[in-house]
Amino acid sequence: MSIKYWLPLVTLLMLLPKPVLAAHSGSAPTDPSKPDDENFIIDTDSGLDTGCTFREEGPLVFKVKIDRYVGETNSDGTLKEPQKLITLRLVSKSAQLKMPAYDIDLSDGEVDEVYFNGHKLDTPLQGSNGTWNENSFTVPIEWVKFPTARSVNGEKPVAAENEIRVDIDTRSQGWCTSIDWAELNFKAMAPLILVHGIGANPQDAWEVEPGVTDYLTSLGVPFEHRIRIGPNDRILPLRNRQGEIVEAGNAQAIEGEVRRVAQSFGVQKVHLVGHSKGGLDSRGYLNEFYHPEEIQVLSLHTISSPHHGSVLADISTAARTLNPRPVAQDGDGEMRDYIESDFWLERIGGAFNRGPQLPGLANLQTEFMADFNRDNPFPTNVRLYTYGADADLNRDGNITREEAAPLLPHIPPFVDAGEQGTRAYHLLRDVSTIRVIEIPLPSPINIPFPGVVFENELQRVPTTSPQLNDLLVTDTSSQYPSQRQHFGPTLENEWLHRNHRDVKHPGVMNSILETISTDFPVN
Repeated sequence: MSIKYWLPLVTLLMLLPKPVLAAHSGSAPTDPSKPDDENFIIDTDSGLDTGCTFREEGPLVFKVKIDRYVGETNSDGTLKEPQKLITLRLVSKSAQLKMPAYDIDLSDGEVDEVYFNGHKLDTPLQGSNGTWNENSFTVPIEWVKFPTARSVNGEKPVAAENEIRVDIDTRSQGWCTSIDWAELNFKAMAPLILVHGIGANPQDAWEVEPGVTDYLTSLGVPFEHRIRIGPNDRILPLRNRQGEIVEAGNAQAIEGEVRRVAQSFGVQKVHLVGHSKGGLDSRGYLNEFYHPEEIQVLSLHTISSPHHGSVLADISTAARTLNPRPVAQDGDGEMRDYIESDFWLERIGGAFNRGPQLPGLANLQTEFMADFNRDNPFPTNVRLYTYGADADLNRDGNITREEAAPLLPHIPPFVDAGEQGTRAYHLLRDVSTIRVIEIPLPSPINIPFPGVVFENELQRVPTTSPQLNDLLVTDTSSQYPSQRQHFGPTLENEWLHRNHRDVKHPGVMNSILETISTDFPVN
């Protein structure tokens, strides 16, 4: 707009009251997108809503703040290895900058150059005389500044400031412009939250061999594995008749942990990865304590989670809760030996709160999980993928010490790990559940008031076919009842021929990352 002819009109327009728009501050007819962890908005700043500003009153300078941690940065907030993250599909190769500009007389020679963090963008502002026009620019992700660290105090990360500068009318001094708001959009993989299984802790579950955390760190994947849940707590809380919680469960604990982790990254979307009972605890969270309007779970990936329970949990729970302590049916040496070994596992492991213990162990029974699946259908708006494994690497029907060792890393040399592994493998392969039969015994004749004396006998309910398993969970049980997509120990998935402990390894994590990248692409 020429000063000579239009300056009085501009002055008059400046004095007129601006229309009040509820969605943003300013007079542009378009609104910015809703802010979230991919859209970052600046609507009020000293360089915005300035009226039609001339060159001598400029430049227009304003800053878009990003409070989402994406990955390791340089000291200035730019990503340290952007090309690596782009190649691995962890972050988009560029960001999109949008902003409405007023009164760009492009056809009359007005040129307003735009700079992003000091870098000149390819094109100047576009528009026409006396109107608002939305401008869009592609910004290389290498130019964008991000927070240098996650938050550790329950707040969002310290925001990084990205400066946008508009040099007005760089070829003359007769034109003016104004910017109402600015929006910066990019995509990045949502963080992974790793939930450990029963009797475990975050360090043993994910950090030790085969080194899941080292692998994810080497790739630059955003994740958190230090999840504070009870190693042997129940899935869902225990409630009284009034519905009040009298004993917390891991599902409730995960709700707080998801909120804490999401806040530390500055995100509103996450992925869950649960190993063993951690997958069931995650399901409990999604059924009872999930609030997608606050934090959205995009997907759940369960690794050897017993969605149908485990017969070993049936045997162990019966052995620890029945009085008198049960015995195996005559001639069932594998059941007898397992009950005897569970006696020591309960006492030694219980003394250190290690290994599967009650009450969480009881939640892994086949009958409990049948009820759980009936009462807790999986939410339809969360993607689900399951993984199962088989520990019999040489397919001979037995387990060697080497095949069992990762599951029993500290077993002494004089104990035959292969024998123990074979016993567990056979029980899972051949037994679907157990029956408890009360066998009457003769009353001792020296009891003054003799009554019926009995023993609890555990009898097998056989499987309909041999079940592949990882020494704790069968591949069939690791599949969710109304299956979405399952990865089992087939010839194509050699990386799933492992036991229950070392199935958590880079091969599985790589499959999970590939699935996430396909479902939620960043480019």
